Amino acid sequence: MGGGQLLARVKVGRTGAIEFVALVVFALFMASMNAFEGRRGWVSYAYWLAVMLGGGVVAALVEVLLLRIRALAARPWLLAVAQIFAMTPPVGAVV
Repeated sequence: MGGGQLLARVKVGRTGAIEFVALVVFALFMASMNAFEGRRGWVSYAYWLAVMLGGGVVAALVEVLLLRIRALAARPWLLAVAQIFAMTPPVGAVV
């Protein structure tokens, strides 16, 4: 099985398990570094996992909704800009 086939098999929807693992790794890194010198211990890990995974869920949902608009689906740069503006309020609510 080639690398491309393995990635296609692991993917769940458009974002996939690979993005989930990356979000968990980044969350654990932020918590272990005591980012923003806030919470300590397990509370920090719970906070960062919730924020990172919540943001990932919002991003995945917004992307799926925006891809239904043909004009955006055909223009990746325009899609990226639309995602930024569409994701900011819900991600802000998660944080």
